[in-house]
Amino acid sequence: MKMKRKLFAVLAAVLCLGSLAGCASQSSDESAMDPTMEAAVISSAQAIVQELAAYDEETLSSMIENYEYNDNSDMVASLQAWMSTQEEVGGLVQVNGATAVYEDRQYVAEVDATFERCPVDVTITYDRQGAITNIECSPQYSVADNMTRAAIHTVIGMGTVFIVLIFISFLISCFKYINAWEKRHNAGGQEAGEQAQGVPAPAAAPAAAVEETDPALIAGMMAVIAAEENLVNDLELVAVITAAISAYTDTPADGLVVRSIKRKPKSRWK
Repeated sequence: MKMKRKLFAVLAAVLCLGSLAGCASQSSDESAMDPTMEAAVISSAQAIVQELAAYDEETLSSMIENYEYNDNSDMVASLQAWMSTQEEVGGLVQVNGATAVYEDRQYVAEVDATFERCPVDVTITYDRQGAITNIECSPQYSVADNMTRAAIHTVIGMGTVFIVLIFISFLISCFKYINAWEKRHNAGGQEAGEQAQGVPAPAAAPAAAVEETDPALIAGMMAVIAAEENLVNDLELVAVITAAISAYTDTPADGLVVRSIKRKPKSRWK
């Protein structure tokens, strides 16, 4: 019930502001702001800041959904920024004051408010009809707060860099194991290839020697040699030579035919 009354009060202030804006727009000098209008803008802006600070997250989310349904992207972004800032600076302590100006055919109110963690400047923009078009929040951090935030960001950045460097060093240290594995793999492939190439071809049968050598010719040569040397025991020599030729040509001794050749005495011509 209290929430509805607060919403009604804010809406009434906005409607009052709209009526005053309509009257002010009729003045000849649009760059000048009527004191009554200025007071109305300041009062409305302070009330809006207090009301937004009093809303819980569920109420703000419901308002965002309503603006999304009405395709009001500016107010959706404004309320989302307000929620994000309020989570960072805490709850509202007090409203210190506000100022209002008329520029670029808009009414701009700046509210100086103190929150739990730091002061915040809230800028609320109205159009010429008195409708809110934008809300901006600018926390005013102290030097100590800025130094603390900078230190936190530095630590996070340096920590991220060190983590990346450690990961890169780990990858580099793994290269030697990868290289050793590659060498073993290549060596195994070379050994398999050498084994495949080193298999000796089957020895050729001595049939070629048999084919190239005529047993009858060999026997004839043996007989000629025996006749020329005029050996005493021709049979023993023939047996030895026959055995040698048979072993060399892998031919049975039965296949060799030995014929005796007698020397013809030389004829003398008278």
